[in-house]
Amino acid sequence: MKDKKLLVQVGCTSREFYIFKPKPGADYHIKFRPPAEVRDQLGIETVFKTTGHTLEAPAKQEARRIIESYWQDRRTLEVPAVIEAKTKARGEFATLGEIVQRYRDGARTVENKENMDRDTVKANIRALMVIVETRFDEAGNRTRRAGSGQTMRVNKALDPELWNDFKSGWLRSVNHDDETAVDRAKRTVNSYIAQGRSLFGEEFLPLYKGLRLPDLAEFRKVKRFKQTWDTRYRPISQDVIEAMRESINDMRTERPDWYLAFYFALYLGMRREEICAAKLGWIERTIHGHVMKICKRADFTPKGIAGDVPISDWLLGEIRELSGAKKRDDYLIPATTPTNRIKNVQRKLTKFLHRFMPDRIKPLHELRKHACTLMLMQTNGNFALAQKFSRHADKDTLLDVYAAVVQQIPALDSVAIQSPSLRVLPKADAA
Repeated sequence: MKDKKLLVQVGCTSREFYIFKPKPGADYHIKFRPPAEVRDQLGIETVFKTTGHTLEAPAKQEARRIIESYWQDRRTLEVPAVIEAKTKARGEFATLGEIVQRYRDGARTVENKENMDRDTVKANIRALMVIVETRFDEAGNRTRRAGSGQTMRVNKALDPELWNDFKSGWLRSVNHDDETAVDRAKRTVNSYIAQGRSLFGEEFLPLYKGLRLPDLAEFRKVKRFKQTWDTRYRPISQDVIEAMRESINDMRTERPDWYLAFYFALYLGMRREEICAAKLGWIERTIHGHVMKICKRADFTPKGIAGDVPISDWLLGEIRELSGAKKRDDYLIPATTPTNRIKNVQRKLTKFLHRFMPDRIKPLHELRKHACTLMLMQTNGNFALAQKFSRHADKDTLLDVYAAVVQQIPALDSVAIQSPSLRVLPKADAA
C-alpha cells in the first residue's frame, strides 16, 4: 500500500502520483507514464526524474511541475514537454543524462532486445560513464568525476578525441615491460568501448526521438585495440587443479557455498551468474539421470543457448547434503541474502582461487573452461557434444578456443624409436 504522505497533488489529471522515498541524504524522484499521444511524440514509455530535493515539501512541488509538463495545458492546448523537446531538437544537443534515462527505460522494449539482461543495460551505462568521466595525466594516473557525465552535452561526450584519450590514457597506466598487463589493459579498454558505444547502436536510436544527437559517423570510427593476445584456452596444470580441490575439500563444512560453487564450475561448466541463480527446481530427473536444466525462466535468462547438464550421483549427493535447499525456489548456494550469495561467489571465492591461478583474470571462468576441456577429452574431441555441455551459442568460438586442446602432440615412445622398422638404412641398401 502506498504512503499517502507521498501523494503529489496535480491539476492536469485525476490519476494519482507518488514521489519515491530515497535513501538517507538522496533526492526524492518521480516515475510515471505520460499520456499515450505524448509517449508517441517523444518516443518514450516512462518518465523517471529526480526532483533535486531531499526534503518532502519542495520535492512534491517540483514533482508536480514535472508531471504537469507532460499533460496538455488547458489554456494553450499544448504539451510543455513536447514543446521543450522540439525546441531542443532544433537547438542545443541533448545531455548524456537524458540519453541514459531513455536507454535505461526503453532498451529492453526494443524489438529483438526483450531478453536483454538488466545487468547488461546497467553495465553498458556504467562503461559509457566511465569513459566520459575519466581523465588521465601524463603518467597514466586516472581521476574520475562521478556524476559529471549526466549534464554533459552528448556531442561533447561522443567526441572521438575524448574516446581516443581514454584509450591512450588507460594504456599509459600499465607497465609496458609486462606483456600480460598490457594485453589485459587493452582487453579492458576494448570492453569499455564496446559496451559504452552500444547505447548508440542503430536499433536503440528510436529511443532518443525528440532529442538532438550529433552526427555519429566519426564517433563510430573510433577503433578498439587490435587483438594481439591468444584467446585459445590454456589448460590449467593438473597439479594446480589438485591443489585447489584439496583446499576446497578441506573447507567443505566451513564454506559449503564455496565448495558447491567450485564444483558447479569444475564439473558442470556453469557460469558465475548461473551458479548464483541456480535453484533446486533447476535439477530435474530424466531417463538418463539427473540434470541441471539451464534455460530461460521468469527470473533468469541464460547466456548462450539453453541446455541440460548431467549431474553425477556424487555431486547430487553433495548438493542435497550441503545446499540446505528443500523447496523448488530455494537457492543451491547457501547464503543469507542474494547480495551475499553474489559477493561470496563472485568476489570472495574468486579472490581465494587467485592464489592458485594468479595469472588468470577470472578463475571461476577458467574452471568452466577446464570442464569443457574434460568433456572434449572424455568424448574424444566431439565438439557437438561439447557444445551441448558448454552451451556456447557460437560453435566457431568453441572450435577456436578449444581446438588446441584436442590437437596435443603425442609423446615420443622410446621403444618405438629403437624399433628395427625405424632404423635408417645404409646408403648402399637405400639404392
